[in-house]
Amino acid sequence: MILTLLIGLGYSYNVENAFDDCATTKTYHYVSEDPSKYIQNLTFKHEFENNQDFICVEGNVVLFALNPVKADVKYAYYETNNNEKVEKFTDADSTKENVYVIKGDNKYTPIAKLYKGSNSQLVLTNIPASYKVEESNIEVSTIFTTLTSFNVNFKYSKTATSEKSLYLAVCTAESVERKVTRNNKKALAYSYYLDMETEDYQPAGFNIAIKTAAAPSNNDVETTFNFQFKLDSISFTFPWLKAILPEALFAVPYNKGSYTKDEINAFNSTVNILEPGSSFSGNTGSVEEMNCSSYDTIYSKTINKYSLVPEAANHYFTIPKSGHQCLVGNFVFASDGEFYAIIHNNSAITKDVIFNQPFYITDFNGDPAIELKCKSDKCNIQAIPVIPPHDDNEKKNYIRSLFTTRSSIEISSPMKILKDENRGFGLTVYGSKARKVEYSSSKDPQKVLHENSQTKDGKVHEYMPTVKVEGDGDISIDTTITAKISEDKSATEEQISLFKEDIFVELPIYGGVGNRETVDDYTKNSDVVNSNNKLGAGAIVGIVIGVLAFIAIVIFLVWFFVFRNKSGNQDSGSGEKA
Repeated sequence: MILTLLIGLGYSYNVENAFDDCATTKTYHYVSEDPSKYIQNLTFKHEFENNQDFICVEGNVVLFALNPVKADVKYAYYETNNNEKVEKFTDADSTKENVYVIKGDNKYTPIAKLYKGSNSQLVLTNIPASYKVEESNIEVSTIFTTLTSFNVNFKYSKTATSEKSLYLAVCTAESVERKVTRNNKKALAYSYYLDMETEDYQPAGFNIAIKTAAAPSNNDVETTFNFQFKLDSISFTFPWLKAILPEALFAVPYNKGSYTKDEINAFNSTVNILEPGSSFSGNTGSVEEMNCSSYDTIYSKTINKYSLVPEAANHYFTIPKSGHQCLVGNFVFASDGEFYAIIHNNSAITKDVIFNQPFYITDFNGDPAIELKCKSDKCNIQAIPVIPPHDDNEKKNYIRSLFTTRSSIEISSPMKILKDENRGFGLTVYGSKARKVEYSSSKDPQKVLHENSQTKDGKVHEYMPTVKVEGDGDISIDTTITAKISEDKSATEEQISLFKEDIFVELPIYGGVGNRETVDDYTKNSDVVNSNNKLGAGAIVGIVIGVLAFIAIVIFLVWFFVFRNKSGNQDSGSGEKA
């Protein structure tokens, strides 16, 4: 059994621990680590096989089927025990008939067994969880709709002690145009058209999710958002989905549970979240949207679901001035043009931003959604996946993220997994020529698993040490890991690179987005030992300045004494002539 560095920080629960037989059937996962975090809505169609009586689903979903659906539901959550997160499950609710919506809240994630019954297929679309936190005056509403045309308003507010916000989740069988405006620029609406394709899941329909929020550093905001949707003039349709999708626009209840259509209608008769919309006049600010689809998005995937190590990749693409490129994951960037990024992060600490000339974009709590746009006539951009850094001071869990393009370097950093402290690091190596990377541990090498991946041409390497579970279950370790990087002489092919050849940086442990100056300033204070720079970048700069100053002083003194000597000789000559 292999354990990743940070135990218990997976992005999904062990569904089979909730229902044993979920291990023997198809399971759909729609979750992040924290149920209150935003999740992009996705729609999938499941075709039942002849011998398949049910499927399992993890997350908040709306169900569409030709016949009634029956469900058993439990709720997963975490408890902290001795500074470790422990997975827990509630008892199952009573079996529910005619299920339409299954949802959790900011603490609980639903895990459901959905029974086939007389259906040959089910369509599932996930939704963000609505919830209320009474003690902190937080109210997060979720509106779900399948309509292709509507015009509604939502009143957003935030103070230092309260917030009233909205998730708008849209699932349609036909493509739609949308416009989002607000009358206060201190508020933002993050709008995403972004879904996922994997070998197992094939998304369907058009999924748009909009999240209202205050602009960063604003705690006193009131505004009215206007959402206008209409059918796209050049519309593409999923006919089978159109046949099964009902017309719907409803608020999702705040409490966790499974709900029938009648129960959803009853809840909506008691709330008034949206108002009829109208176009604004006066100081209206349009919102720059993230406009991405699965067909033009680059995804960074990890080598397995338990690892933080990404599949090594080197993405090189060109963006015209009117174009864009979308990515999902943690990356470093280089470009020969002027570009910017629209970024959505899942972390509450790492804010959603629009940022010029990013060098790095990372978020440990969930892969950032990124849209790159070019300000120049053309931008060639290179993007390389990296391991996201992490700083959880409360639980003393730390992951450092290092990136280098140097062809010859040794890097040493501590790796600790102790009762009261976890420390580790990830390393990304890139070269215009192939690299060789060798790893060693100063202590207990038998306990260390060197998780890594590399591109076929050997020009990108991803690496992170983790710990193996021994026979007695002992996972404690306190060692230093050394990575030795050299140029692979057997590979001569060189490629165009937008990254400089002398980079060694540590990405800021707090994550987010920053430019090259930000990461260089952060690296100056890094105590990671490397053979090219054992004193740290700041110390080297200081030494260079000191050496130059010393040379300047020596030159001045030499000049001074030579000049003085010449002056003395001239004076002596004059005296003799006298």
